[in-house]
Formats: sequence, structure tokens, C-alpha cells
Amino acid sequence: MKRTTALLFFGVFGIITILAFEGTDQASAAQMEWKPAYSDMLGQPYKHKVVKYSPTGWGNYEGGYRKEYFSSDKHIQYRYLLKSRTIVYRYNNHDKLLQSKYNYLKIVMRHGHKIPEYSYYYKLGHHKWVYSVTYKYWLRDPVKY
Repeated sequence: MKRTTALLFFGVFGIITILAFEGTDQASAAQMEWKPAYSDMLGQPYKHKVVKYSPTGWGNYEGGYRKEYFSSDKHIQYRYLLKSRTIVYRYNNHDKLLQSKYNYLKIVMRHGHKIPEYSYYYKLGHHKWVYSVTYKYWLRDPVKY
């Protein structure tokens, strides 16, 4: 009788432990879901300045590629990483030659919330991240990110 009671107790305890761990996995997975992006997420600047730029990425990603692959449409999604203050935007890819469903834009934020510096990185299809430019913005209101 003691043996069955002990086995029953440890069985119930084991099931509760497993359910508790599954619940934390679902909570952490929910934080990393893609959310729909909206305009003025990163604040409304009244002044900006180019701090640094990459000669190779500057022309490609701030000029031609940006209009073609990173145009504003209604299906832009984002994911925010608090630890590194990074926002990754996901755009639908319309180019069949890239063989990828999405193109990505990563913005790394530094130096405060009222006058931040945003570094832009672009990724087309399965290519590597390419640094483009770093802007310093003066915002009307502090940004929450």
C-alpha cells in the first residue's frame, strides 16, 4: 500500500512538473512571435544626421534595393529583442530568383531613447547581413524601445 501511494505521488508530481515546463516554453515562444509593424514605431524625428556609412551597402541598400525589396506594404512584421535593443523587420519577397519568402531589415539602437543612433543592416533572401548606415535622430518624444 505504501509503495502504490509513493508511486502515485511521484507520478502526479512528475506530471505537474512536465506541465509546468511546457507552460514556460509556450510563454517564451509567444514573446518571439512576429507582430505587425506600424508607422512611427521608432519615433518621429525632427532632425537627423548620418554618423557612419558603408561605401558598399550605402548605395545599394539606401537607394535601389530599398525601394524594390524593402518597400512599405501592409504585410511588414517585426520582432524586438530587448537584450540587444534590436528590431528585425520582415518584408514579403516578391522576387522569385531569390528563392526566399522574406527579406529582412535589422535596426540596432544605441545611446538612449530621446537622441538614439540607429544602425541599419539589410538581408536579401539567404544572403548575409550587410551594414548600410548609422543615423543619429533627434526625436520629438522618447521611443519605448
